[in-house]
Amino acid sequence: MATKQAQGSVFYNKDRKNWIASYVIQDLKTGKPKRIRKSFATEKLAQNFLKEINFQKNSSIFIQNNGIPLIKLIKMLLQKKVDSNLITDRAYARTMDTIRTIEKSYLANKNINEITTEELQAYFNSLTEIYSNSSIQKNYFQFKSAFEYALNKGYIHENPMYETIKPKSKKEDKVCSALEVDEQQRLTDYLLNVDTKSVPYRNVFLIQLYMGLRVGETLALQASDFDFNRNILKISRTLTTDKNDKVCIGKTTKTYAGKRELPIPDFILPYILEQLEISKDSKDNMLFLCIFQYFYKMANNIFF
Repeated sequence: MATKQAQGSVFYNKDRKNWIASYVIQDLKTGKPKRIRKSFATEKLAQNFLKEINFQKNSSIFIQNNGIPLIKLIKMLLQKKVDSNLITDRAYARTMDTIRTIEKSYLANKNINEITTEELQAYFNSLTEIYSNSSIQKNYFQFKSAFEYALNKGYIHENPMYETIKPKSKKEDKVCSALEVDEQQRLTDYLLNVDTKSVPYRNVFLIQLYMGLRVGETLALQASDFDFNRNILKISRTLTTDKNDKVCIGKTTKTYAGKRELPIPDFILPYILEQLEISKDSKDNMLFLCIFQYFYKMANNIFF
């Protein structure tokens, strides 16, 4: 007995004792209709599959590809964020790094409705030898977002990510520790007894140490950021990366809370004034333009 749906039909195969979902797609090579049949153990599974196919065929992605490849869906979701101005250039570049990792997997070009929980688990487990917990988390998030979107749109009727466990990396997490008080004092004593000709980074280190600035915030400082009438330093920008993952000066701080005003310690003031004099002819009155240019060259030519 056959069950007809909007586009396709489900019927029982007596010889093989299973249920068949039959539907028609357009052959991309010939442009002609092509009938596809897929077998299932139960009628319900066949009906659900055919329903899923009909949902997919209303998607422009499916029409172009006779399916929805995982990587295309992930990229589409990223573009939606870009179009809605919901993602920064830095976040876009980092997400694209993650997407390039996913593209190396055979799952990337497989249609989402064909990907199983077992395949997903095997993929994530394979990352544990190579990638950190942070990288695994970013990969996991892209898959999770893609399958949740697909389920909400009706492109799939079950989410294989529900039973997928995010594994723990076998690589050790990097441990970052602050300087001990005596270590900071030794570093300070050293910096106060050298000049900028022998140690060009001296003033950078002093400002970071005693004003709590990030490296990127310090290298992005301009003369206009200092209010000496109020003895205040205004933090409003930092180094970041653009969509091409190239280092640049951002228009804002790393986080909303990062935009702040800081009192200038009295003993740091002479070194700030010295740096202002050193950098008075630099472009945009940047305090550490030479150091930024060196950092830019190193980052863009080597690290990225």
